[in-house]
Amino acid sequence: MKGIRKVMVLLVIAMAAIYCSGPSIETETTNTQGSTGKLVYLNQGWSAEDRADFYWAPQGSALLSYDIYVNRQHKVDKI
Repeated sequence: MKGIRKVMVLLVIAMAAIYCSGPSIETETTNTQGSTGKLVYLNQGWSAEDRADFYWAPQGSALLSYDIYVNRQHKVDKI
């Protein structure tokens, strides 16, 4: 049991380190000149942190992978 507990603690620490080393939040820049090649953020009331959270958040469920969901749907449809 002590070995499993140590592994779990190390896993939590590693996951926290990975999460904390996510995207760096830089200052927001807006280009109103319409020139190409520059990134333009529309004023939607988002902070740079909100934008980073949205773009770096996982989309979907970690509880059920997509391939399992699709296979389950096929079995339900056949019934």
